[in-house]
Amino acid sequence: MTQKGLMLSLALLLCLTVCGFARNRDRDRDISEDSLQAMVTREPDNAGNWFKLGALAARNNQIDLAKGYFDEAIKLSDNSAKAILDVGDFWMTLGKLRVSMAYLMPNLAHMDPSHLDQLQFALEKEKLFSAQLLVLRNLGVRTKEFKPVNQKTAILAFRLGELPLCQVLLAHFIDQLDYESARNLLLVSFFTGATLETKTIAGVQKKFPLGEIGILSALNYAQQAKWREVRDFLKREANSVSYRDYYFLLKAMEAASEDRNDEAAEALIKAQEVASWDRLRVVIDAELYRLYTSTGNKFKADQIWETLKEEYQEKDPDVVEFMGKQMQQRGYEKQSKYFFRVVLRRKPGDAAAMTALWDDLMGNEDYQILTDNIKAVLDRDPLSCEGNMMAMNFHNHHKNDKELVPYARNATVYCYDAVEPYYVLGNSLMNLSKPDEAKASFATFIRKGGDANRVPLNLR
Repeated sequence: MTQKGLMLSLALLLCLTVCGFARNRDRDRDISEDSLQAMVTREPDNAGNWFKLGALAARNNQIDLAKGYFDEAIKLSDNSAKAILDVGDFWMTLGKLRVSMAYLMPNLAHMDPSHLDQLQFALEKEKLFSAQLLVLRNLGVRTKEFKPVNQKTAILAFRLGELPLCQVLLAHFIDQLDYESARNLLLVSFFTGATLETKTIAGVQKKFPLGEIGILSALNYAQQAKWREVRDFLKREANSVSYRDYYFLLKAMEAASEDRNDEAAEALIKAQEVASWDRLRVVIDAELYRLYTSTGNKFKADQIWETLKEEYQEKDPDVVEFMGKQMQQRGYEKQSKYFFRVVLRRKPGDAAAMTALWDDLMGNEDYQILTDNIKAVLDRDPLSCEGNMMAMNFHNHHKNDKELVPYARNATVYCYDAVEPYYVLGNSLMNLSKPDEAKASFATFIRKGGDANRVPLNLR
């Protein structure tokens, strides 16, 4: 036989072998499915057989069919958390993380810590950060240690703009904080206008007497008008070359408290000149605007406003959002909304901007802007609490019950301590002639602290 003929023979043999394996595999799969169907027919109440059918369909990528089989298995298991978690785990083993969420997330309380840790890592890998934060919070309440879980939760909360949550977490572990976490606690409190207890500020100062902690502590004292502590600090730092941006901001706040407005303005302008961190520059700019508006200097206030509008058009949208929040915090609603509109133009789907502008957009019936931005939020993170809440509220406003239900269900799962979504979901289910499901949703609404008087008598 020639070499060419030998190669053709080997190719034919390989083809026959592979085709034979494929036929055998398909036959085995058919037999397996037939056998399972026969077992289900003989034992229709056997949850295990339904689970195996679901697993087979899932492996064949028959997602909807698999869900139906799994749902039957769960139902026959009396809706036990173990059965639901088994299904969720199976989807995860197939790499179908988002499918698994419907089973795993409502049952976080039944998952052991190692299981929760695996889930949050998977969510981080898929960049589903809002769901990851929810899992981390559930994991965090089970430990009295700050590191590593609660530290990671605080960092993620800071990154996602959940600053009040970040502060609560850090303040709870005041004795266990490292330098960076202590700094973030004081910084978040100052940025949000919150008030830390004096003993908390003093405790952080005592633990970390050097570096940035001292000046951040002084800024927190200034926020609470504790000027004795502020003045003592300013005297000590008068000749220091460190943190001059913070120093001049603090000096301006102290001067403004005594109506030494020219001195305050001079200090803020000096702070602007040396500030290198964009977030701190935002605070300085907002303080200068407040100084001129609160003292009735309309010319200067208008001048500053025009400058800010021009400067912040080209800045990073996250920095512009921060300016919107700072203006909002100081009571300048019109000005804050201006910056939030800039954010939406440059970063569609920004949750903070959408929340701030929601009533205006709804009142003006800017429905296309709303739907485009809601879609942008959910495209970026389909498990986002804010995104699903906005979609739920949008469809609730338009009485689109059928479209509302999936978003409301997501809101009940992905919004920490959700209450209102159960009520909205109950109403829609009732409108869709699903009284049993509606009753269950209303029952959860009441159990979580909702007003029972809002629920129809026959469904309480």
